Amino acid sequence: MNRSAVAHVAFGVSLLLVSTISPIAHAADVSYDSDRAVFLQARAALQSGNQSEFAKLRKQLDNYPIVEFLDYEQHRKFFAQPQAKAADLKKIADFHQRYQNSSLTRRLTQYVQSRFARQEKWHDYTQASNLEFSRENPCRTLASNLVKGTQPVWDEAAVTLWTAPGNRSESCKDALAKLEASKVPPVSAIWTRVYRAMEDDKPTFAKPVLHYLSTKDRKRVQDWIDALSSPESFLNSGVLAKNTQLNRRMFVDLVLAWSKDDPVAAMNHWLENHPKYGFYPDRYYDTHRLLAMRGAYRRLPEAYRWLNSLQARDDDLELKEWRVRAALYAQDWLSVLKEIKRLPKQEQVEDHWAYWEARAFEESGHTDLAATMFEQLSQLATYYGFLAADKVGKPYAIQDVPIVVADKQLEALASDDRLIRAREYYAVKLNSEGRREWNNAMLNADTEQLATMAVLAEQWGLVDRAIFSAGKAEKKQALSLRFPIAYLDAVEQQAQKNTIEPAWAFGVMRRESAFIHDIVSSAGAVGLMQL
Repeated sequence: MNRSAVAHVAFGVSLLLVSTISPIAHAADVSYDSDRAVFLQARAALQSGNQSEFAKLRKQLDNYPIVEFLDYEQHRKFFAQPQAKAADLKKIADFHQRYQNSSLTRRLTQYVQSRFARQEKWHDYTQASNLEFSRENPCRTLASNLVKGTQPVWDEAAVTLWTAPGNRSESCKDALAKLEASKVPPVSAIWTRVYRAMEDDKPTFAKPVLHYLSTKDRKRVQDWIDALSSPESFLNSGVLAKNTQLNRRMFVDLVLAWSKDDPVAAMNHWLENHPKYGFYPDRYYDTHRLLAMRGAYRRLPEAYRWLNSLQARDDDLELKEWRVRAALYAQDWLSVLKEIKRLPKQEQVEDHWAYWEARAFEESGHTDLAATMFEQLSQLATYYGFLAADKVGKPYAIQDVPIVVADKQLEALASDDRLIRAREYYAVKLNSEGRREWNNAMLNADTEQLATMAVLAEQWGLVDRAIFSAGKAEKKQALSLRFPIAYLDAVEQQAQKNTIEPAWAFGVMRRESAFIHDIVSSAGAVGLMQL
């Protein structure tokens, strides 16, 4: 690893260590300072199992906006115990009646369902599943019915489970196995599972049901499984000549498998042979589209022709956009102009397509028209606006336009119970709960309210919610709010230590985490710089 890379990693690790520092000093109401301290003490007592200390501290917090979270955690702790049972579900109803917090009630209800299921307390699970905020779980319902002695039935839910490829829990697999052992699956379900295995490219999902098929059908499905390793030779053998449902399915699946290694040969085979089969319109469209798109993704010279050999559906914007991209890759500027004009009107005026339209005019010799378009685009504070500004020698249109809101609006929102709860969650380091509460408040907010929320979040030091709210309010030019200089002291210190430009660090942090210091990605990247 070179010195620069080492410095970048060291810089990111340093920011992980300082990320608990508040990015901007809180301007929040300080009247809750003592309550916050008691809340943290009570939560620590609850987590350590000191019930008497928890109860004493909890009594002091009846008027604290997020005291309900302590009760929520106390209920979770109770239902985690083996002795919890259906008779205790009244605790959930009482909790909801007291706080009317559907979000926490839903989470508590579904947690209890999950606990009862993992403990295989199926009577209790059934009772929990009848609650208002429960979640349907066909696997657990099936397991519950089998254990309770309910006559096993291949109903719609069971068939859907059995025929859908995917990862399942061991208890779910066991329940399906018991159902299958007690009663043979319907013929239609068996074929649905085989076809789903084809569509999802999971031959191993079809193998366990081959014994249900007739000798002839079993051989045909086995032929498909074997042919996946060499689809070209099988497709060219003429075995699939007859226009049967199984042959059509095998033909499509094997052509698609072939296209992963040789998209040109696979597409040519498809174009030559698909008229021999009676495909439904959706099956034909989806197959032809996928083959053409694979060519476009790989930037093959044939891609533009393939994409245009299919009549795009009105709602298939992706295919229409890839026609433009394929023409761009080929630097076929006349086709670029044609394909942009085939986009929906509202898409044509988007800055990225408008820029490429101007480029296409420029490359086609219409320089005056292109210059006029670049001039107009250069007024936008976007990536393509900056590219256009470079074309006409203009400065970038970077201008900070602060969000201006009336004091009365700000005061009204500052007293909103949901936003106060969000602020308090942040104040006690329960940031994810604060984000959830803030986001729930945003759901029914109009543009003006969202803009006010952005200003309020900034005043309260909730940097990430200010960014998010301003974005939802379409306040793109509120630059100082949307691109704050947060964690300034830490950034400058570590930037100097690692000889890294502070602006680079701020850019990475804004892009990767939007200053959500405790965020963790699905790939395991953590912190401000998402290492």
